Amino acid sequence: MATKRPRGRDRRYTRTIGEPPFAGRRFVENGRVRIEWKEGGRRKRRSVGPNSAETRQRADAELEEILERMQTNDEHHDQEAQDQQSQDTEQHEQEEQKPLPPLGDILRDYALAALGVADGIADWVREAITSPPEWEWVEKGEEEGKDDGEAGKTEE
Repeated sequence: MATKRPRGRDRRYTRTIGEPPFAGRRFVENGRVRIEWKEGGRRKRRSVGPNSAETRQRADAELEEILERMQTNDEHHDQEAQDQQSQDTEQHEQEEQKPLPPLGDILRDYALAALGVADGIADWVREAITSPPEWEWVEKGEEEGKDDGEAGKTEE
C-alpha cells in the first residue's frame, strides 16, 4: 500500500545557511520544516511547522537569528579574552617595573625557611623517639568482664 506522505528528508527544500563554524541547515523531513545547527559541539534541532513557503521563510529567519546570536556571543567572548590579555600584559609590565630584591637576600630567605622546616621535623622525630607513648590502663570491673554468664568459670 503506497502512502502519499513523504518519508525522510526532501532534498528540494534543503538549504544551508551561514558559514562554518556558524552554519546551520533548514530542511523538510516527513512533511515538517526543521532547522539544525551546532552549538558548543552539540547538534541542536528544532521543528518549525508544516511544509509551506511561509514556514520555510520563517525557519530561515529563525536559523539566521540563532547563528547571528552565536556569532555575536563568540565575538563577545573573543573581545573579553583580548581585554583580559591586555590587562594581564599591563599588569605584567607593572610587575616588571618593580625592582627585585638582590639575589643574595632571596637565597638567604629560602635557606632560613628550609632550616625552619628541618628544625621542626627534627623536633618531631626527637620527641617521638625519646618520649614513651602515653598508655591508659583500664582495669576490668566485675560487671564489665562478664560475657553471657561465663566470666566466673575457669578452665580445668
